[in-house]
Amino acid sequence: MAFNWKAWVSWRRWLLDWQLKLVAVALGLGLWIYVNNTETVKLSMSVPLEFRNLPRNARFVRKPPAMIQLRLQAGSDRYIDLTTKMVKAVVDLSGIKEKRQEIILTPDNIIRPAGISVMEITPASVVVELAWK
Repeated sequence: MAFNWKAWVSWRRWLLDWQLKLVAVALGLGLWIYVNNTETVKLSMSVPLEFRNLPRNARFVRKPPAMIQLRLQAGSDRYIDLTTKMVKAVVDLSGIKEKRQEIILTPDNIIRPAGISVMEITPASVVVELAWK
């Protein structure tokens, strides 16, 4: 018994249960889009550590580190556009009262684009030593 090419190519065969076939194609396309958009990228980068609102009558006794190391996680679409100029660490010194204070760095201290998660900050804290004039 030979294979009947005319019957296989017939449009009638492809039109049978067309609703079910359409649902299968839509589900496959939806799953492909979901998997493609959920890929995440983890990366490490050094970013500048910036101190803001240093009291006017204070100065640093010992200069704190200028850079910190971050481990970030981003969607693959966000990773493509990410540059080191877009990420920095900021510490607000406006409420500092003591000469020596340890400041814990948290993801709230990191300025970054939306969709970027901070996984790890190294060092986790910075010691600030000030002298009052």
